[in-house]
Amino acid sequence: MDLLTHIPDGLQDGFGPSAARRVALENRLLEQLAARGFERILPPPFEFSAVFEVEGSDDTQSAVRFFDAAGRVLSLPVDATLPAARLAATRLADAPLPLRLCYNATTVTQHEGTFCACPQVGAELFGAEGEGDVQALHTAAECLTAAGLEGFVLDIGQVGFLLGLLEQSGLDPDAREAVRQAVERKDMLELDLLLRDHTQLRRSLLHLPKLYGGAEVFAQAQELSDHPTCLAALADAKRLFDALSDLGWGDRLRVDFGLVPSLGYYTGLVFRGFAPGVGSALLSGGRYDSLTARYGRNLSASGFCLRLPELMQAAEYAGTKEANV
Repeated sequence: MDLLTHIPDGLQDGFGPSAARRVALENRLLEQLAARGFERILPPPFEFSAVFEVEGSDDTQSAVRFFDAAGRVLSLPVDATLPAARLAATRLADAPLPLRLCYNATTVTQHEGTFCACPQVGAELFGAEGEGDVQALHTAAECLTAAGLEGFVLDIGQVGFLLGLLEQSGLDPDAREAVRQAVERKDMLELDLLLRDHTQLRRSLLHLPKLYGGAEVFAQAQELSDHPTCLAALADAKRLFDALSDLGWGDRLRVDFGLVPSLGYYTGLVFRGFAPGVGSALLSGGRYDSLTARYGRNLSASGFCLRLPELMQAAEYAGTKEANV
């Protein structure tokens, strides 16, 4: 293979009308965020590797790392939230709260020699306390609307519900992580195998991936556990569901207590955005209060990122469907 005329596996060139559409979409999203009071930040193209080495970050092991002249380990960004959290805790330490930051960035990971570059636009709220979750969800829905998507849905969950169930189990940390992954995949067979010696937990967790739908899910979830952590998580998720419904997004919301991304990263709300024509999430976000503390400042934090390739795919699908009507 001629290395002068090829690019690494998994990467793509952008050009022509497709590149123009992506730039236009990116600008539209950033304008929407600016209208909501989010300030643009420009993180560096790479950081010291330690910035991204956060417990519970799924992409830490997939980072593209290299050395500087002093032998220090550097990394391309695997997560766009972490540089924003570092900035909020350091350079913006004296700025008034809450901080509303937005960015466009590209994360880069590698898996078995194949690279994945994900261009995205994101928004972060630091120091907004309890209202941060509502603002993040509301702003995310507005961004999907600004992108021209009419059929999107937002799945919302709360990691505290699963944490409460696991607190009762006595499982060790490795077993808990295996259970979390099986729940997130909605892999009933794997859950059955992992929990064959934990009858009550097995019964609850086998039902957990089925807790998906509208407001009726809250009553169904309450039947599974009266553990204080579970009840607190249910109350928080119900508060957010009601608040977003009052803001006019009720028909876009789905409750999903089987939505359980990394427990070491998220501390409460988690959400994903989906749209017709795309088989994976085009938006992801949640609450991650522990992030800024590792950079020297303890702040509440909520936010989300929008994956531009998936957004473009959904917008093109919506346009094609409308043209065929």
